[in-house]
Amino acid sequence: MHFDGHTYDPKLDQKRLSTQYMAVWNIMIDGQWHTESEIRTITNNPAGSGVTARFRDFRKKRFGAHTVERERVPGKRGLHKYKLTPRPRPIIKDEDRNTCSECADTCEKHLPLCAGCGYPFCMKCAGGKSKKPVYCKGCYRQ
Repeated sequence: MHFDGHTYDPKLDQKRLSTQYMAVWNIMIDGQWHTESEIRTITNNPAGSGVTARFRDFRKKRFGAHTVERERVPGKRGLHKYKLTPRPRPIIKDEDRNTCSECADTCEKHLPLCAGCGYPFCMKCAGGKSKKPVYCKGCYRQ
């Protein structure tokens, strides 16, 4: 997972944010409505721990461009509930794995699939370094 931000330090934050991302994902994947406080309680994260930041991550292209809906809880002032609808991964035919989805160049071997959007891309269209997981330019910049 590729997190970023002005105050982000991979050495200090990567493991914590990845763990939190997966904990929130594992709750939200059921497709039911959940409040932020419910998720904080289940994941044992304190208030202000960034649960809603993970919702924003879910919506980003590099994290899959999933849909996170928000609704007010009736009769509760200022309380919202959230629901995750995962975006289906694209089905890439074997013969299409040799064509970059960004520049349309072809290659003799299969191209890597973007960890964000799931489409194949060539390394010249890779955003940043070519370490795993790899992201296309569009997902890397987001």
